[in-house]
Amino acid sequence: MTNCITLTEEQKIGFLPTNEGCATWMRLWTDVLEEFVIRFGPYPAGFDDSFMKDVVPPNFKWPYSATAIKKVKDLNLEMGKCFVKFGKYKHLEKTIASGRIRFTGASSYQDPSLNHAIRDSELKIEIHAHPSTVTLTVIDERSGKPKRQIEPIGNITFAQETSTDYYVYCLAQAFSPRLIGDFEADSMIVIQKPGEFLTRIMVALKNEMMHGWSFDNKNVRYVDPLRSNRNDLDVFFNKHFRYAYQREYRIICLPKERIKKLDPIFVHVNGLREIATLVRC
Repeated sequence: MTNCITLTEEQKIGFLPTNEGCATWMRLWTDVLEEFVIRFGPYPAGFDDSFMKDVVPPNFKWPYSATAIKKVKDLNLEMGKCFVKFGKYKHLEKTIASGRIRFTGASSYQDPSLNHAIRDSELKIEIHAHPSTVTLTVIDERSGKPKRQIEPIGNITFAQETSTDYYVYCLAQAFSPRLIGDFEADSMIVIQKPGEFLTRIMVALKNEMMHGWSFDNKNVRYVDPLRSNRNDLDVFFNKHFRYAYQREYRIICLPKERIKKLDPIFVHVNGLREIATLVRC
C-alpha cells in the first residue's frame, strides 16, 4: 500500500498510474488476498484492525506541496532524467550558493527522532529466505567434510552488516509531490544534469577526502525480504522494499579503516549553479 499510493497534483491521496509501478504492487496485494482466502476463508477473515498500522499515507496537508508541483511544472523537467534533493531552504540555499554538499554518516539514519521516510538501519540488511531455496549441510567436526544435509522447516534469516560507519548522500531520481511532505521539506534542489553532477562530485570526493577512502554511486535496489536470497544482500545499495516509492540514488564513501561513528562533512562541488536549480516552495 505504501508503494501504491501517492499525492496527486490536486493534493489528494491516490494511486500511482499502472505504468509507474503500481501494477507490480497490486499483483502482490492480490496474491496476499488470495493466500488469506486459502488460510482463513473469504475476506475479511484473517484480517484484524492492525493490519494497516504501518502504512503512513502521504501528507496531503503539507503546506509546500502545491507550490512545489507548480514550480516543477514551470521547469518543464523530463522526469527520470534528473536528481532531486529535498530539504530546508536555509540549508539548500547555502548548498546552491557555495557548492558545499553535506555528507552524513550512515549510522545517523537510525536516530529515533527521524520520521518514517528517513529512519532506517543503513548498517545492516536482512532477508528471510524460503526453506525451499536453502540447503543446510552438517560438517564433520573431525574431517571438515560434508556429512549430511538438513531440510529447513522454516525461513532462514541471512544478514549482512558493515563493520564500519560510512558516508552517504541520497537523492531522489524524480520529483514526486508526496516526497515534499515525507521529507518535511520546504525546498528542493533539482539537478538537471545528473551525469555532470556525478562527475563533478566524484572529482571533489577524490580531491578532498582522506587518502585510502573508496567511493561508489548507483541506484538503490529494493528487495522483498521474503522473496530474496543471500545474493541480494548489499548493505550499501539494497534497501527494504517499503522504501521503493522514493526511487533513491546514492553516493557512498567508505573509510579504509573501521570507524564506529562519522561526523558530517562538506564537499565542495564546482559550478553547481550551472547544472542545478534551487526551488523554494
